[in-house]
Amino acid sequence: MKTLKLLVGAGLALVLAACVLKTTRHTVYLEPDGSVVWTVLEEDVHSDARTAVDRRKEECDWLAAVHAGEHGVARGLALLGGDPVSRVLRSERPFVVWTEARFDSFEELATRLVSDLQLPARLDVDSGAGGGGFTLELDLAAAEGMDGGDNPLIELLDGIENARLVLPEGEFVSAEGFELDENRRTARPLAPPDEVLEAKAGTIRWSLHWTTARNAANPPPLG
Repeated sequence: MKTLKLLVGAGLALVLAACVLKTTRHTVYLEPDGSVVWTVLEEDVHSDARTAVDRRKEECDWLAAVHAGEHGVARGLALLGGDPVSRVLRSERPFVVWTEARFDSFEELATRLVSDLQLPARLDVDSGAGGGGFTLELDLAAAEGMDGGDNPLIELLDGIENARLVLPEGEFVSAEGFELDENRRTARPLAPPDEVLEAKAGTIRWSLHWTTARNAANPPPLG
């Protein structure tokens, strides 16, 4: 068994025991109309069971769940209100699977995610015709010791610390706790400083705001 330490989007460290190992890549597209498309690419999917028989069983069970729309990523996206569709890009081990789900509202998705994870956090979401944004503040002390249990979102959030938030149109105008690329259309979350996590106290803050207009003039400085 392998223990995967997940840095959830809110910065909460959760532990997930799994026998099927994989590399997971998340891309979240923030569409101009306020909707969201969340894509998940699961690569190098294989079992780490000791015997060949056990490995084959776990892998076959996992692939069967994908075909049924019931594997962890699809279940998590469905729980958040999406209608996920999965495609098997490689059906021989190690497997490769692509899953995509659309959400009508970024505000609804973000609120549902924080609520269903039961995070001790404050979330403020801005939305409008020309863009949007959010600020998330996590109470680190209150988060200490939380257990994700059997929450279907835990498997979905495997690899979320390396997620990309992408704007098909417009650009990010301010960011705190995120790194922006040169054209300001892709944001990646930054890990909180080690000393903050070790202290297990205080508040961790992530903030990101964007405009859907092309070539936004004079964006405010990052920070």
